[in-house]
Amino acid sequence: MKTVGLVAYLNVLDMRPSTRQCARDAKVVFGQAFGRNTYTDADLGKVRAIYEANGCDDYRTVEAMRLSFDPGEPNRLFGQKAQKIAAQLILPIVCQWEILFGLDRYWFYANRHRINGIWPPAKDPEKYFTSKNVIQLGKQFIKSDESVYLVDHAGMTNRIVRMLAVEGIETAAVWDSEVYDNESIQPHTRNRAAWLKREQLVRVHHLIHGWV
Repeated sequence: MKTVGLVAYLNVLDMRPSTRQCARDAKVVFGQAFGRNTYTDADLGKVRAIYEANGCDDYRTVEAMRLSFDPGEPNRLFGQKAQKIAAQLILPIVCQWEILFGLDRYWFYANRHRINGIWPPAKDPEKYFTSKNVIQLGKQFIKSDESVYLVDHAGMTNRIVRMLAVEGIETAAVWDSEVYDNESIQPHTRNRAAWLKREQLVRVHHLIHGWV
């Protein structure tokens, strides 16, 4: 990574709107979740069990969990935006499972054939579900020559775009927003101060390990 790029990458305070806006080149809407208000990371095995009990069907699983699971305000917003982009550009959606709960249930049902959720893996589902896990699991739904329209939190965009690139996925356009939820079960997603403190460490970790 060149010096200029490195400085930009490590600057967690820069949450300006992305300049990547070649929406016409995007082939898939890719959604990265941010926090959740129900189920701790240690409880992700329960989420996996519900998913499997519903035949690993995204729509059926969301319906089964709708009354008991709160995705949090960021993920509801990301789901709504992903739906809007997918509807306007006629694109499929590949997103982390929490974002599925932000989709309109009737639109979700009508378009379920082109929506793929990324759920906790069958192996070690309780293991912390990192952004790298999400991207690697999501790759199965994205063809090698397909660029994505990224929907995520503004505090993650700089890092996620680079992580996607390492996995061979180009980001054609980005929609992001800096939104938090005080009720999140993940403390680092409750407010800006908590997020910046953790994100700085995460970016250094990813850089050292070659994830970006």
